[in-house]
Amino acid sequence: ALSASASVTRLLRGGPTTTTGSAQLNYAPLRGELQLTFGYSRNFDTATDSTSELGAASLRWAVRPGLQLSAGYSVLRSTTPVSQSDVRSISAGLLLNL
Repeated sequence: ALSASASVTRLLRGGPTTTTGSAQLNYAPLRGELQLTFGYSRNFDTATDSTSELGAASLRWAVRPGLQLSAGYSVLRSTTPVSQSDVRSISAGLLLNL
């Protein structure tokens, strides 16, 4: 499955003209017992001259009915005129339904 969305907003009243926007793309190439998902999102704000980007990938495996393994990795990058930050995270999980 492939999905995409985007939005742009232009604020003209109440101060300086500001444009904000976001875009998101998701892709899940596999179905069934093994699921792989990729996602990317980007946001921006012209008033603060800031951007943020999020990229993520996850894998879920249905080992047998009632038992699932999952793992994920994500990167969040934020940029402003005075700073930049990168946050990376790894997750793993085991779901057992009794």
